[in-house]
Amino acid sequence: MGIDVRIQDERGGLVRELLDPRSLLPRLLPQVNGNRSACVRFIDPYGDTYFNQLQVPVLLAELKAVVSTCADKEAKAHGEAVIALVESANESMHTYVRFIGD
Repeated sequence: MGIDVRIQDERGGLVRELLDPRSLLPRLLPQVNGNRSACVRFIDPYGDTYFNQLQVPVLLAELKAVVSTCADKEAKAHGEAVIALVESANESMHTYVRFIGD
């Protein structure tokens, strides 16, 4: 199972969502060097991971770096969709990014 991504408001309500039925996002995560990542390394493929407004710019920069080096075209395209979704959260107040693992 993949890792779905949701943008939620401050009450936990769904704003936007990107599903990952083909498990594409986990293909990107092994490329993350734990020593260089402040946010992406904490995305749990088996649980939920939340990022707040202060963390979103760092998360975006790390996602862009991971996606730019991905050789898997299908995973890269999904990663670009994740980036677009997270960017929408960066433009809104009182939103959270939630990664939902298995």
